Amino acid sequence: MNIFQKLFRKIKDFLKIDTYVNEHRKEQVMRNQRGIALLGFIAFMAMSVVNIFEQSWIMLYTTLGGGIIFLVGYLVAKFTHDNKFLMGCLLVVYVGLFSAYALGINGGNEGFAALWVLLATYVALIGVDFKLGFLASIYFIIFIFVVYQTPAQSILQYNFNTQFRIRFPYLFMINFALAVFIIVNIQKLQYNIIKKQEELEKIYNMDQLTNVYNRNNFLEFSKKYSINKLQNVGCLYVDLNSLHKINNNKGHEYGDNVLKDVAYSLKNSFAGDNVFRMGGDEFLAITIGTSEEDFNNKIKNFDNQIGSLNLSVSKGSTYSKNLNDIESLVKIADKNMLVNKENYYKVKEIKR
Repeated sequence: MNIFQKLFRKIKDFLKIDTYVNEHRKEQVMRNQRGIALLGFIAFMAMSVVNIFEQSWIMLYTTLGGGIIFLVGYLVAKFTHDNKFLMGCLLVVYVGLFSAYALGINGGNEGFAALWVLLATYVALIGVDFKLGFLASIYFIIFIFVVYQTPAQSILQYNFNTQFRIRFPYLFMINFALAVFIIVNIQKLQYNIIKKQEELEKIYNMDQLTNVYNRNNFLEFSKKYSINKLQNVGCLYVDLNSLHKINNNKGHEYGDNVLKDVAYSLKNSFAGDNVFRMGGDEFLAITIGTSEEDFNNKIKNFDNQIGSLNLSVSKGSTYSKNLNDIESLVKIADKNMLVNKENYYKVKEIKR
């Protein structure tokens, strides 16, 4: 693999990371963009006051214009909860207004305004969007080199000295590379943090053996639905029979695999529904918004899968068309399961 293929792969991998991070912290990204727009508005208004005192009228028009664009973008994003228009405003200011600053527009504070392009690079990459900010910065690299180091420098509005015209394009490139380096590492760090959080959430919410939800998740689930009246709710409570005997005769590893088989059969039969391991050899499946007929068909499908595995389970089910408390329904299903289990042991004449 040559150096260009490696570079392309690294870029591709980072873009995936950047997209993943932005999707998982969408609200934070939107707040950051609105915050940058508001700070930009305040900064432009402060510069407008300075321009008034210095009687730099052309610069005043640009700072007022930039401030108004930022304010409008902020207000639209704030009230619509959509930042697309705001991102457009940020890009218009970055590409349009700061191109004028790079040209050293008349009244541009003796060319000092061109240096704002350096700071704007960070704003574009962080505040707007990395991909769009990257493309806008590439535009500036080309634009600055062309107008500072080719005959096109005749369009410059300020007579920058020779050393500045030679060095500024390279200063911008170094600044851009530094900005990309910082942002890439920040995004990678955030990616690792998000992944660690997801792992912790999985440990907290998922049963590590069977990969179904655990009791912690069920408690959160029941709290979530305790405040809302539910309709068409079905509960199936399942207990694997003779797990202790299986562990003693065939070993705990075999017993663990049996538990995995039961969990898989439940997940497969109740696809799209909520399946929990309540502890030990007990499982719970809950359907919401499913007809009673479909609920019973799922139970039959589960029975068929368990039968094909030559396993034995005790189960209890119940269904309610109107429900105020999901835990009460689970208790009924649990009670029905215990009755079924008692009958199983009586028929088999097995000591528990």
